[in-house]
Amino acid sequence: MRFILIACLLALYSCQEQTEYKQANITISNVLVVLDVADTNATIKHGLKFKESLCTKCGMLFDWQKSRYVNFWMKDTAIPLDIAYINEDLIITEIIDMQPLNENPKKSKDKVRYAIEMNNGWFASNGIQIGDKVIIENF
Repeated sequence: MRFILIACLLALYSCQEQTEYKQANITISNVLVVLDVADTNATIKHGLKFKESLCTKCGMLFDWQKSRYVNFWMKDTAIPLDIAYINEDLIITEIIDMQPLNENPKKSKDKVRYAIEMNNGWFASNGIQIGDKVIIENF
């Protein structure tokens, strides 16, 4: 019985980890990264949940297909992140510090089409700021 319970828990955990994502090349201020893309309800909802770490140039691009006000929270996300909200013209409108496991939503001030989540401090350490243009390739 104990074996079955452990097997079921492992199966559930592995399902949470196996969300498949497309990838896109993103350039901001001459910094190139290859990010996973969340552009369906399922992938947007899953995001970076349950990840234990991100490599230095790893992150996620969210695409809602059209501009809207969006909310992000860190439920089930244990990695400190920064999120950049990006409008339809591919301009960064906000960069927000997101603390691990915090369930308070961070609403975009303006309508945005995209968001990029990266490790906390990544935007600042790469000189990327509000008003910078984002280039999205092979997407």
